[in-house]
Amino acid sequence: MSRAVDECISENIFADFFGEHKEEIVEMSVYEFNQEVYDQTLREDGEAIGMEKGIEIGKE
Repeated sequence: MSRAVDECISENIFADFFGEHKEEIVEMSVYEFNQEVYDQTLREDGEAIGMEKGIEIGKE
């Protein structure tokens, strides 16, 4: 997580916020990570992508 925050800072993606709150962000990602919520989010994102592709195929 620390590397991801560093990359965002170097690419100027929310650089001010990440630079100021890096320690808190990394700590939260370690202690508050919820595998079930993560898995559910992945499924929902996958379903949404599948629906979009299905609609595109249906239009063809």
